[in-house]
Amino acid sequence: MRSRAFIIIFLSFFAATLSAKDKRAIDSVENVLKASTGNFAKANALKELSILYADDDTLRSMEYLNKAIALAKQTNDSAAIAVVDYAKGYYLNETGQKDAAIKVLMDVILRLKKYGKQAELARCYTYLGGIYLNAGNYQPAITSLAASTEIAKQLNDEELTCKNLTYEGMCHNQMGDHPQGLICMQEALRIAEKLKDKKSIGRALLFIGSAYSEGPNQDYAMTYFKRCKDVALEIKDTLMLIEVDTYIANNHYYNQRYEKAIELYNQVSQIAKQRNDSRVYAGALGNLGNVYADMGQYEKAMQYQFQAIEIFKKEDDQEGLTICYSAIGTSYYTLKKYSLALEYYQKAIEIATQMHSLEDLIEIHYGFSRTYEALNDYKKAYDNFKMYKQYSDSVFNAGNTKKLTELELNYRFQSQQKEQELVQKNKEILADEKLKRQQQLSYTSIVGVVLLLLLVGFILRSSNQRKRANEQLQQFNNEITLQKEVIEYKNKEITDSINYAKRIQESILPIKNEIRRSFTQSFVLFKPRDVVSGDFYWFAQHGHKNIIACVDCTGHGVPGAFMSMIGNTILNEIVNEKGIRKPSDVLNLLHERVRQSLKQDLEQTETHDGMDIALCSIDLPNGILEFAGANRPLYLVRNNVLEEIKPTKSPIGGDQESERKFINNEIKILKGDCIYMSTDGYADQFGGEKGKKFMVKRFQDLLMQIQDQPMEQQGDTLKTAIEKWQGNAEQVDDILVIGIKI
Repeated sequence: MRSRAFIIIFLSFFAATLSAKDKRAIDSVENVLKASTGNFAKANALKELSILYADDDTLRSMEYLNKAIALAKQTNDSAAIAVVDYAKGYYLNETGQKDAAIKVLMDVILRLKKYGKQAELARCYTYLGGIYLNAGNYQPAITSLAASTEIAKQLNDEELTCKNLTYEGMCHNQMGDHPQGLICMQEALRIAEKLKDKKSIGRALLFIGSAYSEGPNQDYAMTYFKRCKDVALEIKDTLMLIEVDTYIANNHYYNQRYEKAIELYNQVSQIAKQRNDSRVYAGALGNLGNVYADMGQYEKAMQYQFQAIEIFKKEDDQEGLTICYSAIGTSYYTLKKYSLALEYYQKAIEIATQMHSLEDLIEIHYGFSRTYEALNDYKKAYDNFKMYKQYSDSVFNAGNTKKLTELELNYRFQSQQKEQELVQKNKEILADEKLKRQQQLSYTSIVGVVLLLLLVGFILRSSNQRKRANEQLQQFNNEITLQKEVIEYKNKEITDSINYAKRIQESILPIKNEIRRSFTQSFVLFKPRDVVSGDFYWFAQHGHKNIIACVDCTGHGVPGAFMSMIGNTILNEIVNEKGIRKPSDVLNLLHERVRQSLKQDLEQTETHDGMDIALCSIDLPNGILEFAGANRPLYLVRNNVLEEIKPTKSPIGGDQESERKFINNEIKILKGDCIYMSTDGYADQFGGEKGKKFMVKRFQDLLMQIQDQPMEQQGDTLKTAIEKWQGNAEQVDDILVIGIKI
């Protein structure tokens, strides 16, 4: 499972009504201060200046704050004092005193409620929600932002409502509730477009993209990110550019476009250095660590992530710490340092549980499950896997995917509908103006009036007829468009589901680097015919025994993939849970369990599916190879001589005899021996000049021709050879070849 990427949220959006870096805003408030006569008016202006300077000049901010508080106290007005005290909470948070700021703001909220200061109360709730969001405390953030939104709607403050909805949506998204997050952010985008507020439009586009950024809707995500980037460039918003570049880089990372991801993350880190923004810099470091870990450079990855952790601790960034701790745990797991992996997963889960961050909990429980499985603690492995599935199903289930797509289509439909209503309204206004002019001219004579009325009647009648015809045509076009969208949506949903199934299937396959750590000279050539595959390979290491299987399930595509999932699960149960290692015993029990799983032991069963398999247990220290096969042989090449070790001529499962005994072959292996396992897809591929099968004999001859090549190069040669043979012909079956040199 790929580690989560760190995202950046700039909460200066919450701060003041005016930007702290806008000299014109400061000048405007200073002019208000000079023109003010009463103590409360002066105190309120000083409060705004304190907020405006808090980001850049904390000494001046404190100076204005103290003056504001002193003047407010002179008024003996408790409500005025509460309004000014809001700036104290703002100042404390901007100077790194988060807990003190929360305490002050919560006290201010109680007082503002008491005195009925609704506008100030809404603003205070918003800023408190921003503090919680920045710290990764999403549920308190949602509560505060929702309270502000309720007041803002009563006050018809659309600007504040837009801000609240944008960040409330971000909270839901971080907690894994993508549909609810999207509802909030789409409403925010509608308001921002109505207000023609470019900055708010950019924010809404950014976070709508974030709701689509994981799972099968990533095309939507990139569409919104590109629109956001256009807005950021238009208004020259550096912070927004950093955010959207980070999201785009994350998208490249999730889709294994590592060079593009590294390039963008490095750009973000350089800008962060120039701006002296440590939190953004730490996020870029953590993300670079994720990329290098995905590329197999685990030590380098952890160097970046440990640097990021030190910064996140200073910034009290709980989300950043969670992501880094979890990623380090995964690196230690891959390096087989299981105790360290558990230590860092534990650090991560403590924070993720407190934050209610489902997407972090998915990754952490998956890591725990794999680590405990490697330590043979199958109960804990199973318990954590159940939690992983529970959280994963709640976030990435088909219902959520469908809901996200429905929300996107509804949003587009409503936007188009509003545009059509506006066009129609403009037409009606123009028609009314035209009618008024005609009526004014009609007063010149009675005859003119009569003629004009007749003419107008004729025009209106014709207009109504055209209007009805246009409406019928428009309705017909809308129905066609809707049907087209439904068909496109269904096709996309099916394709997305299959692609998602591919990612699930890929996640259960052994990592090729794990096989290479046991067999430094090895290759796995894996070419599914369709998106998902009925062929799969399986690997486990127990002590000095390395167990590897090459499996060909009945069928290919989706049916074959279902069988591969069943086979993978049963092999894990037999070898990793029951501790059975002898290949023939593994196949005997695999045959029994497949028949039970598919109910093939019933008299009226309609399932006849099964699988062919070649399975080896290789004991390198003692030089012993054990092999058992079900319809798939093992090829051993020694001293330029190829020997075929025959399999048992029966499949696993199917409607043949329920009891079946597979033969165990024990072979003494020597340094330099090469062994090969394959499914039948390679030999059965049609092609060549006459469109014939490649055939087993040609496959064996090819193995002998490439013996002088390193194993990795052998894999490449086999791939090139079958693709050249295939030419323009279709691939007829899944292809899987495994090669190992002792």
